[in-house]
Amino acid sequence: MAPPKEITPEQKRNMKFSEDRFQLLEDIHEMIGKELDSRGIPRRGVQEREKPMPVETPTPVKQSFFRRLWQHMAKMMGDRWWAGDDKGSPA
Repeated sequence: MAPPKEITPEQKRNMKFSEDRFQLLEDIHEMIGKELDSRGIPRRGVQEREKPMPVETPTPVKQSFFRRLWQHMAKMMGDRWWAGDDKGSPA
């Protein structure tokens, strides 16, 4: 097993910065909790707040006969007919 790597001064500064930010977030969370308590608003957990967004499925649009016929012809002829290259055109 390899010995643990030494922590560089930059890593120490970054860890200190992160710890300070987490402490600040905890303080803000506590302040918000006190304010909610003073207003009589119940605290809710993360699971209650994060309700999944309803997924709307698009309603299928009924295509006209001619549109379906056109799509069917396009599938039969293939992409080369629509691309304009001479491979599919009779010469």
